[in-house]
Amino acid sequence: TESNILSDTRRQLRSYLLLKNIKPGKLTNDIASATSLASLSRYGDRPLALLVTRARDTRHRMDLTLKDIEEEFREEPMYRNIKSIKGFGPVISAYLCSMIIDINRFTTGNQFAAYFGIVPGQRESAESSPHCRITRRGDATARHLLVHATRLHIQFDKDRESSVSRMYDRLKSRGFPTKKALMACANKMAHVLFTRLKALSDGKEVA
Repeated sequence: TESNILSDTRRQLRSYLLLKNIKPGKLTNDIASATSLASLSRYGDRPLALLVTRARDTRHRMDLTLKDIEEEFREEPMYRNIKSIKGFGPVISAYLCSMIIDINRFTTGNQFAAYFGIVPGQRESAESSPHCRITRRGDATARHLLVHATRLHIQFDKDRESSVSRMYDRLKSRGFPTKKALMACANKMAHVLFTRLKALSDGKEVA
């Protein structure tokens, strides 16, 4: 929620600068960063000052929330394991950890992926069962966060060390649309998570 508020404030800041034709001195790529907000706060413009205050307050609340999450989950092995994967930050790791609870509830990777609703549905007929869109069953927020983390994982894995990133490249080279390729990779990521967490549960070394 706080992240959405900050995103809205970013858009309002950019729109206001364009509307008033304000050309600030030093801005970073993130208009709501500490450096950008410090630069914007120097203008004697009250509406702009209110937006800057809102952005700062939101960032402060986000920092406190992240601190609380780390405090709550830091001793949880599942949380630490998920968070060690590129693209999985504290919020995503904590939410997934809270939804999974016990990896031994799932017997296969396919069952685990189905829990997030990212396995293809099927149209059953007497002649064929062609794959169709994902089922979208399960918790919508968990599915959204898993897909988002997969996107970040692919983005951050510059050296393509991950099987998920390499799969994305293969699918794109074969002409898959970005969304379809990402969903397939989210399914792959669910299997990766299942394998890692099962190994952790069994007391084995997790790569």
